[in-house]
This record gives sequence, C-alpha cells and structure tokens, in this order.
Amino acid sequence: MNNIYKVFSCLSIFLLSGIPFNIAEAQTYSMDFKDTATYRKTCGEITPDHWKVKNETCVLSTPNLKANGDGDSVWVKYTLRVNQSGNLENIDTMHFRHKINQRAWEHDITFHGDGTNNVFGFIDSVKMKSNDTVKFDMIGFTGTQSKFWQIKNGDFSVEGAAMAGAPMPIELASFDVSSVDNYVLLEWATYSEANNDYFTVERSKNAVAFEPVLTIDGAGNSNELISYSAVDGNPLPGTSYYRLKQTDFDGVYKYFLVKVVKLDCIEACIRVDEATKSLTVLTNICGLTFSIFDIEGNIVVMTKMNSNMISIQNLASGVYILTLRNDKFSQTKKIIIN
Repeated sequence: MNNIYKVFSCLSIFLLSGIPFNIAEAQTYSMDFKDTATYRKTCGEITPDHWKVKNETCVLSTPNLKANGDGDSVWVKYTLRVNQSGNLENIDTMHFRHKINQRAWEHDITFHGDGTNNVFGFIDSVKMKSNDTVKFDMIGFTGTQSKFWQIKNGDFSVEGAAMAGAPMPIELASFDVSSVDNYVLLEWATYSEANNDYFTVERSKNAVAFEPVLTIDGAGNSNELISYSAVDGNPLPGTSYYRLKQTDFDGVYKYFLVKVVKLDCIEACIRVDEATKSLTVLTNICGLTFSIFDIEGNIVVMTKMNSNMISIQNLASGVYILTLRNDKFSQTKKIIIN
C-alpha cells in the first residue's frame, strides 16, 4: 500500500507514486448522493450532492465492490477528496479504511482538521484477485455544530471495481448476545436492507439443532444503520447458541452469525409468569425436588424437576414459600401469586 497524500489550498491536486499501471479499467464506481445504491450511512446530512458530518461520529460506506479482471493480480485504484470547514481542529478527524472480502479492516489514512478550508486528497491502490470484493469506510467526527467534514458527489471513486450485482438482502453490521439478569439480550444492526421482511432468532443447546425463539420485523428497504434488540425471556440454563435468520418478502432466507452465551445459575433462577400461571425455574443443578408451601406450612405442590416450567394454575392468590432441594443443594424463595 502506498499511502501518499497532500493538502492544498484553493485547488486540490493528487499525487500518485509507486502505484502499478496494470489497473483494471473495464469497471468504475463513483459515489453519487442522488443514487442511494452507491452509499450507506450511519448518520450525517445527505443532500443530492453531498454528505456532511458535524457534532457527531458518522460512517459513510460504499456497498461491496467486485474487482474486475482475471487471475490473482488485479489492481484496484481508489481516489478520495475530503472537504473541511475552516474551523476544524486537530481533534476533528476523518478516518479512511478498506476491507477485502470478510477479512479484517485495514486502515489507510486519518485526516486531522487544520483550521483551513483546504481539501485533503488521497490516492492509493490495492491488490486483489478476480471476483474479490472490497468495501470502503469514511468515519468522520467533529465536536460542534459549527464544524464539518464534507464529501461531495464524485469525491470518492474506484477504478477496476464496480458494484457487485444485485444488493444483498441485508448487510449486517453486528450481532451480539449477552446474559442480563437471568435473561438473554440479543442486539444486532444492519448497514443496509433490501426486500427484508423479518428476522428470526434461533436457539440451540448444542450448536447443531436450532429452534425459533422469536421474530422481529425488518425495515424492508434501507441504506442507513438500523439497530434491533430483543430478549429471550425463557433461556436455557448453562451454555446455549443463538443465530440470526433473515427472510425476504419472497420467502428466500439466509443464516448469519452463531453466537454463544452462558447463563450461570449458581442458585436456581425463578420467575413467576402471571400470564401463563406458571413458574419458570432455570438451573443446571440436577435431581431437584420442587415443593411449594402455603403460609401455614402446608405442602400444596411437590414434584420432581422434570421440566423447567411448573403450573401454578390451581393455586389461589397469596404468599407461598418455594423450596428446591437435593442431597447437596437447598434453596428457599418467597413468591407472590396475584
């Protein structure tokens, strides 16, 4: 990589040095803010001729671009111009990076505000294989509404690659799973969506056999960052696996990441579900006997723990004492049934 750039006032001139000349020429890409297919954004101001970021951190991205040419030595050249307001400071930054296929992001350059109206320019190239895809991010930050970074139509272009055919149904930004207060919290985000009907969260005890847990409506079509969250209110004790399934309006579906989470219940985790008139007991402790006593000490329920859900439909409203017990473990909990 040859990260060579220069800053000029009034007129922006680009210097290119050490970049090979066998650039694939048949395909080109240019960012055009009149065409939403040519960009993705997390935030920032969009008009028909520019993207502007001020007083926040925003990401402007290309869609996946496919390299043109044959063989294992295809050079793709890219050109970037970045405009700045005259009051940007050194702490105001514009980062530029790229990613080939599903590899890690590679940092290309960071511009810092310099208190002028200069235009920053950058040209470089990357070596790829035929049919590889490459994606570019521009990450801008300023600290106040009065300062901005700006990228205009045509300020970012690529020679030797172009948009890779039909858009993917979704471009997944992240998918995270965590245990919170004996529940499992699921959070994911998309950079873009096309013809996206809904998401299905599926769960497995062994990472092989999955079952659907919940569904969330998709956005249909979008080219902005959208965040989703959901809760599995009846998770499995111990280690379990979650994966995300996305389904189009035409019924075509695709699976995404599998994530693992561990729900450690040193004691049994007990919840009363008024809607179903049941108790949910989450525990990885085996061989438990389950008992419920009324306030006078009478046993009203006693059973072996063969399921994590126990019906309380026949119990009147009131206060009860629940016990879980085996040869090495004992737990007592007061529960209230309304």
